[in-house]
Amino acid sequence: MDVFTIPNAITYLRIFLIFILVLFFVVDDPSLEPLHLLFFTIAAATDYLDGYIARLWSMQSNLGKILDPIADKLLVSTMLLLLASDGIVVGYSLIPASIIICREIIISNFRAVLAESDLALNVSYSAKYKTALQFIAIFFLISGDYGNSFFIYSHDLGIIALWLSAVFTFYSAVIYLYNNSNKIIG
Repeated sequence: MDVFTIPNAITYLRIFLIFILVLFFVVDDPSLEPLHLLFFTIAAATDYLDGYIARLWSMQSNLGKILDPIADKLLVSTMLLLLASDGIVVGYSLIPASIIICREIIISNFRAVLAESDLALNVSYSAKYKTALQFIAIFFLISGDYGNSFFIYSHDLGIIALWLSAVFTFYSAVIYLYNNSNKIIG
């Protein structure tokens, strides 16, 4: 049974860490700031680690193919919502955050509909890059929230990375839809 493989356990860990990260925002204790950043970094790293181990040890599973992108979308969307609610992502910066969240919902729904027809969306490398950029943006935005606990330009770098990741996010959605248009329309 592929439910309890090591790669799937790593993905479950990423999902569990989302709740820990939410708790850090709720508690809002400055002494926990380094742990907050550490737990986010671990959660982001598990995105690479679960897939790497699955390929290395030939442990790919259908459940993993479903859970991994869901875990990514949950992590990114939750963090963007928390950053917005905490006043870290505000004003025009809400535009790229909205693009990212909307894209994730749209592509997830296309995947769900196609899965009912035993079809799957082909994954592109641009999607992997957009996820990495999203994680980088969130990392800088979290560290920038802590004043000079990381460095003074963290928030600015986070906003720039957020806009850049929104461009990649939009591009990857276009690529997904173009590459799979025959499945979607037909």
